[in-house]
Amino acid sequence: MLRALTGELRSELSEGSLRYGVMFENLIVNEIIRQISISKSDYKLYSFRTKTGQEIDLILQKGPFEPPIGVEIKSAIVPTAKDVSTLNYLKKENPKARLVVLCRCNEPYKDEDIEFFPYQSGIQRIINNN
Repeated sequence: MLRALTGELRSELSEGSLRYGVMFENLIVNEIIRQISISKSDYKLYSFRTKTGQEIDLILQKGPFEPPIGVEIKSAIVPTAKDVSTLNYLKKENPKARLVVLCRCNEPYKDEDIEFFPYQSGIQRIINNN
């Protein structure tokens, strides 16, 4: 509603803008929810926020004794481990946690303990636990 009042609905969606990032994240979260539903997976979705306001976009976990998967969603083409350092909070809480970033990269890569995947194939890799 605020965007409608300020006339932003007419503005173009530009890569790198806050609006672009928010819409990209929303698209990916909705697709993960859809894929979990279609696959009838046991994954439950959680969010995570520290007392200081740091957050992890999604945490997926099949059960309390299964290691969680921390997921950060970045609209950047080549984000780095530094860009998603909040994932380290999850690793401190659960050393067996898998740390994943879904982004617009062309090929999967790893930076420190964090796996980076193109969002299209990365969603499937998470759901299929690959």
